[in-house]
Amino acid sequence: MSSFLTPDGFFENQRKDVLDAVRPSRIQRHLAVAALFLLAFGTLFWRKQEEPCESFSCLLESMPKEELPLEWAMETWIEDEAWSEWAMEYLEDTER
Repeated sequence: MSSFLTPDGFFENQRKDVLDAVRPSRIQRHLAVAALFLLAFGTLFWRKQEEPCESFSCLLESMPKEELPLEWAMETWIEDEAWSEWAMEYLEDTER
């Protein structure tokens, strides 16, 4: 037998030994999957929590369109004669 010949199954055994040394154990894989699941669940839960509104625009945007008090707003706007100021500002903005 020459010194350049390898025993039968040498490369298969070497490959198996290397892969066994590099691959994580079954417990480590299960822990990694569990950690990823908890991270994904925590992220979804955290993102679904809405911050409380602190401004009128936030409250207005969060209100469903069906519940917007448009009639009341229009009456108040007309009674306060705010429409003339708005119209003047709108016309000035469109002229620019």
